[in-house]
Amino acid sequence: MTEEVKRASQGFPGEQLGTVRETIDCKETAALLGLSEWMIYDMVKKRLIPHVRVGTRRVLFRRSSVLAWLDEQERNSIACKGNDQCGKIRRIQ
Repeated sequence: MTEEVKRASQGFPGEQLGTVRETIDCKETAALLGLSEWMIYDMVKKRLIPHVRVGTRRVLFRRSSVLAWLDEQERNSIACKGNDQCGKIRRIQ
């Protein structure tokens, strides 16, 4: 886990006391990633971010899964820089 991700995860309820909840809600996930709650809900709808549905309406996120997902996104963006085909739309002949 990168230092930046570790710093971003600090400051959530319970961390100062040494007890950290494994699951976080949408608001905490948005704060962790620096995104809006609506963006998180949209990502859930599109199944772009790991989440757990509790009942029909409640959505929770495992903190470790979100941080692992964030690391994976970072690795993919770094790997993409050297590839000329990354992010380009090619014309179908």
